[in-house]
Amino acid sequence: MTRFLLNANLGFRAAAFLRDRFGFDVVNVVARGLGHLPDDEIAVLAVRENRAIITFDLDFGELFHRGEYPALGVILLRIGDQSTDGVNAALGAFFVHQEPGMSRTGTLVIIDDNRVRIIRAP
Repeated sequence: MTRFLLNANLGFRAAAFLRDRFGFDVVNVVARGLGHLPDDEIAVLAVRENRAIITFDLDFGELFHRGEYPALGVILLRIGDQSTDGVNAALGAFFVHQEPGMSRTGTLVIIDDNRVRIIRAP
């Protein structure tokens, strides 16, 4: 099963959308009471639980590129409409075209308004 950790900047409705629409195992750091954690601790948690992070926070792209967490998977949203509906539309459009259960570990996915870029760790 595909597993995700939603960063504090994404809401509960996005988690519910991903669970209901795609059957993903999704948790939110805020729901766990961990919204205060620094980015590197969230990365450690995601790797430990084999979850990819979904976020607006560019710092996770930096963590990925530094290579300190080779198994880290990040989906970085760079979209103009950051409302719940905008987030759900962008994620829905992305996941509808992915093979079910595709692993996100060791991958940085950047979703913007015009394209999707997928970068794999070396």
